[in-house]
Parts: sequence; structure tokens; C-alpha cells
Amino acid sequence: MFKLKLIAKEENLDTVNEFVNRQLAQSSCSTDTRVKIDIAVEELFINIASYAYAPQEPGEVLIKMSFTDTPPAVTISFSDRGAPYNPLSHPDPDVTLPLEKRQIGGMGLYLVKSLMDDVQYRYYDEQNEITIKKIL
Repeated sequence: MFKLKLIAKEENLDTVNEFVNRQLAQSSCSTDTRVKIDIAVEELFINIASYAYAPQEPGEVLIKMSFTDTPPAVTISFSDRGAPYNPLSHPDPDVTLPLEKRQIGGMGLYLVKSLMDDVQYRYYDEQNEITIKKIL
């Protein structure tokens, strides 16, 4: 398992991307799959950086990454000690509506769920944890 702990600030997104892509480079991950993972990671990290600790000072986020062989997959989890919040408890946006009739928000997580093979949330030990899994 690979781990990265850092302050949940948007300025740290490059560090997060470098961490994830360094691990993916050692796997059998295709370019198309890597792009999907990068989009999901960016969306989740920016959401944590923007909302988990607001309006207080930003806190830490722990990113854990692991691989399985059967099937070949990567699992990435993000843990923070911000306010409890289950983003999966909200309904998906109605993407059939015209843009001007859609409610604001929710598209980022909808995209994450569309790109990943599994998305889970849990709250434990006073921490939010969202986990994504992608078959490689």
C-alpha cells in the first residue's frame, strides 16, 4: 500500500497527481484508464480541499493507494477529519434536462461514479473516507 498525507489545499493537487501517476506507471494501466483515474482523483481531492474543513483552516487528507492482481485493479481512498459528509447520499443529477434547468452541483461526483467501477463512502473514527476502484 502506498500512502500520501498532506494538507487539503488546491495548491497540492499537483503533488497528489504526481503521487498517483507514479504508482500507476508501475502497473498495467492504459492511458485511457489513467486519464479516467486522474479525473476522479482531481474531483475528489478538490472537493475535500474546498469543502471538508470550510470555513476553518484546511486540515489533512490521507490518500492510500493499493493494487490487486485478480482482477488487476487499483483502489484509492481519501480520508479527512472534516465535517461528516456522505456525497453518495445525494441523488445523481438529471443529465437529461437542458443545462439551464439542471440544479447546480453534483456533476463532479456523478462523473466520478461514471468513470470508476466502484465508489464507496464510510464514516469511521471521526473520519470521512471515500474510496474509488478501477479495474485496470
